[in-house]
Amino acid sequence: MSYKEHLIRPKHKVSKDKIINQWDNIKQIIAYLVLKKSNQSILIRKLTDNKFKNETKEALWAYNDILRSEYIYRYIDDEQLRKSVRKALNRTEAYHQLKRTVATVNSDKLNGKNDECLTINDACARLLCEVILYYNATILSGVLAAKEKEGRLEEVERIKKVSIIAWSHVNLHGNYTFKNRSKRFNWNQIIKKAASTDIQESSPK
Repeated sequence: MSYKEHLIRPKHKVSKDKIINQWDNIKQIIAYLVLKKSNQSILIRKLTDNKFKNETKEALWAYNDILRSEYIYRYIDDEQLRKSVRKALNRTEAYHQLKRTVATVNSDKLNGKNDECLTINDACARLLCEVILYYNATILSGVLAAKEKEGRLEEVERIKKVSIIAWSHVNLHGNYTFKNRSKRFNWNQIIKKAASTDIQESSPK
């Protein structure tokens, strides 16, 4: 078949015979990954190793070409899919920015003299990021419930589009102490205060 008249033309033809001959093995690999019966990282590492070549690997790559082509066609044709992908990429980048900010809050130098210290610092940075996200999500969930109860549908839709990846309201340079446990954290008071504030949409575009 000739594709010279088409704007989008295929780069090569997928070997259907390879996929058919190795279909049972392909299904077995996919089942192992879905059911988590095999370590995903080890399996992927072996499959992507240039030294490892066999018919199953070639069939997997051919099958992947079909799935990738189908996705590209959908991406070109579906505006909503393109928006969702951009939003997801922006959300991921926003999280990485938060993590970089937390990790380098005191300096832009790596903390630690060996791999173990660097691993611990990286884990601590991720933990603090998760704490910030949990804090934001809890407040937004409480404000959303309050607005829904009041019947403020316009504000409800606006809150649903607010990103939880934000840290301008968090003092990352402060000194925190956790020794005094007598004073409990009052979520209701914070949510009530946030509900009385005009929340602007800040979701990734």
